[in-house]
Amino acid sequence: MLHEYQLEPGPEHYGIIVDLLGRTGELDKAMEIVERMPNPAAPHVWGALLGACRIHNNTKLGEAAAKSLFRLDPNLAGYYILLSNIYAMDNKWENVTNLRTLIKEKGLKKVSGQSVVEVENDICSFVAGDRLHLDSDQIYGVLGKLEAKMREEGYVPNVDLLLHDMADAV
Repeated sequence: MLHEYQLEPGPEHYGIIVDLLGRTGELDKAMEIVERMPNPAAPHVWGALLGACRIHNNTKLGEAAAKSLFRLDPNLAGYYILLSNIYAMDNKWENVTNLRTLIKEKGLKKVSGQSVVEVENDICSFVAGDRLHLDSDQIYGVLGKLEAKMREEGYVPNVDLLLHDMADAV
């Protein structure tokens, strides 16, 4: 990147590469990028790796990524929940219980993810299951149409990643 574009890669570039490699299952290559970064990896880089470990059920690497995240940002419940979900996929229920207990003891709360949809030139923001928005019927109607179109085109949801998420109990 430096030689071809005269651009020094920054933390955001490394995060994107780790995310892309991780999503495609190239976890060893993603970790190699993290290890070769000129500066210590920021939380978003470790978070991308942790998310990939959940997708590809790599408990060992997920634990390493989580350890770094807990050191860098010990008060973000989402990291603990993600590792807990990795443990659940690996049937390590004692670890799941221990992490969920730790979350409660620390008083951590998971911040809900937010989605944004444009409906007739109006930007609508919501979280999963949110029906408080005045236009929620219209929003969910659009999402239903999108889902139907995706299924027509051959989309099949990956139900292997579905877990009973206890995040709401946290």
